[in-house]
Amino acid sequence: MLSEKARNIIQELADYLAGQVGLELVQQGHNNTGTLIESVRMTVTESLEGVVIECSTLDYGTYLDTGRRPGKMPPIDALKKWVEQRGIASEQREIQSIAFAIGKAIEREGSPTRGAYKFSKNGRRTNWINEVLAGNEEIIAEKIDAALTADYEVKINNILIDVEKLIK
Repeated sequence: MLSEKARNIIQELADYLAGQVGLELVQQGHNNTGTLIESVRMTVTESLEGVVIECSTLDYGTYLDTGRRPGKMPPIDALKKWVEQRGIASEQREIQSIAFAIGKAIEREGSPTRGAYKFSKNGRRTNWINEVLAGNEEIIAEKIDAALTADYEVKINNILIDVEKLIK
């Protein structure tokens, strides 16, 4: 098991990565209501095999990360809600019509559609998980190194204390 100091360093890394995921989602234009960003959770799990930092979000976060292949119409109710939240239309008939048109474009092109890129500030609309990991490799490596060093220091100090007790 990790020392408390090492565990705190890993938790700091998890919290930092959660913030970076939120920033990437904003940059990609996935911040309509902020609900997805608020749902980002980084969970640190420790076991005999090691430590895992797991990212979770609302279910639709997966579709935003991986995109959607063409060929299937997405749920119209979700699109209607999105159209209304974006303020694209307010009258129910118009909301229905726009949502249906977007759904047909997704069915034809997959998602993100060509038109979706106008919401992006960084030119990306998918792959936000890997973008965050790739963009932070150096920080991740530094934090893991710091956690391992802290853990070894605590364990070596504990061994020295035990040896000193035996000698006395």
